[in-house]
Amino acid sequence: MPLLDDAVGWLTDRLRWFDPAEWDRFLPPRPFPGGTALELLVLCRVLRRGRFRDHPLPDKALDLASSIVESPSFVAGLCRADQAFPYHAYLVALLEDAGRPAPSARERILDVLAAEAGDHEGAWRPVQHRLELRYVQELGGFPSRIPDLIGQSIVAGSPDPLFLRDDEAYALTHVVFYATDFGARPMPDASALTGLLRTLAGSYLTAGNLDLAGEFLLCLTALGSSCPVTAHGFRVLSDAQRPDGAVPGPLHDPARWSGLRGDAAEAYLFGTCHHTTMVAAMAAAEHERVGGTSTTSPEPLGLLHPSRPPLPDGSPDSPWWGTVLSSLAVHAVRTYDLDALRTVLRHAESLDLADEPVLSRAAAYLRLASKPPRQ
Repeated sequence: MPLLDDAVGWLTDRLRWFDPAEWDRFLPPRPFPGGTALELLVLCRVLRRGRFRDHPLPDKALDLASSIVESPSFVAGLCRADQAFPYHAYLVALLEDAGRPAPSARERILDVLAAEAGDHEGAWRPVQHRLELRYVQELGGFPSRIPDLIGQSIVAGSPDPLFLRDDEAYALTHVVFYATDFGARPMPDASALTGLLRTLAGSYLTAGNLDLAGEFLLCLTALGSSCPVTAHGFRVLSDAQRPDGAVPGPLHDPARWSGLRGDAAEAYLFGTCHHTTMVAAMAAAEHERVGGTSTTSPEPLGLLHPSRPPLPDGSPDSPWWGTVLSSLAVHAVRTYDLDALRTVLRHAESLDLADEPVLSRAAAYLRLASKPPRQ
């Protein structure tokens, strides 16, 4: 898949920017300085499952991560046992999973957990925080007092896609990532979740947010959904990919980038594209590994592309119209575009899809939003 090969090539050529020291020269400091390297190791772990196991990127990424973990600043940050502690443990766990043990750092992590410093396993902590730490503890073979929290997470709450915030959407994708180990194992009772993920993937493709769209494509692939939505999504990512291999993130502004030169331009490009490029690569790698189909998605899924008009004339007969209309309704509600929402709902009526759950709730929302104020 050219999307995958070009993305991995772009990331390999820019490995130096994953170093916290290089990042901090031009880009805003991250709460956990090793965060970018951590994300890279997550990608490399997925890549090693397929044909990239002998690619130079994983070994180079492990070398960088090892140097970060061995630094005095990493040890000092780990011992603070603050909100970044799970990420310190995550980086060490990823290294050990790849055969690069870090005994000193591991011992410190065990000390923090034994002393209950920071009380990161405490039941009063947010579910998402504890769920993530439990995944890290499982990955690294660390002891854990945290129970299985999938049943208490956002997944179990049946979130309404019409009103899901971006941060909640990210939380949803990460629950799927941890539950499936990024596609390595099945997720129980995933069938009811697949429809929600398809609708959200379509809405973010419509919005042009390729970062969240890529995360939802990875979720769908992890759940075994190879369908027109995933096929269309990968085509959109491929169409958006720059000639150099980067997939632009939501914050990337080509006009601003074109006015920069040298390292400042390179840093800006990396800072605004690296995460979306890694997400696209992970989704594509897992899609390739499980033998996902690359068939062209039929209309009307092309309507989910941000460059297309909201809806065409007429009412084509397609089993995917329910998904398309639900995704467009979510996008219209999120952008408070009531005219677009009316158009979507008219088409839902003409196709006898008005009773679809998302579309029915969107109609109720439109009635509320259109209600004139009391005099």
